[in-house]
Amino acid sequence: MRKENEHKFSWVAGVFADRGLVGLLYLSYNRKKSAWEAFLQFYDETGKFLREELLEGAKDFYITLKYYYSRVTGCLYVLNMNELETGDVEFEILKYPIR
Repeated sequence: MRKENEHKFSWVAGVFADRGLVGLLYLSYNRKKSAWEAFLQFYDETGKFLREELLEGAKDFYITLKYYYSRVTGCLYVLNMNELETGDVEFEILKYPIR
């Protein structure tokens, strides 16, 4: 995925660290969906790239991402925005296990 997104416009949304692991959250604009999709890259404590994954279901219509990482649970929580057909916005909290 990283290679596919290098040519696209992306925006860093946040960074968190836990037990020798650094997570970098970024948003990349998906023109087909007209939304910013969230991706998560992992690095070790030396800065070596480990892997990347799409945070399935997480998206935003702006270049911000409201998130919280809990060291206690080892989970990343993301506030997600869903635009309804009526034009209203519905919010949900998505949970992604990291450890």
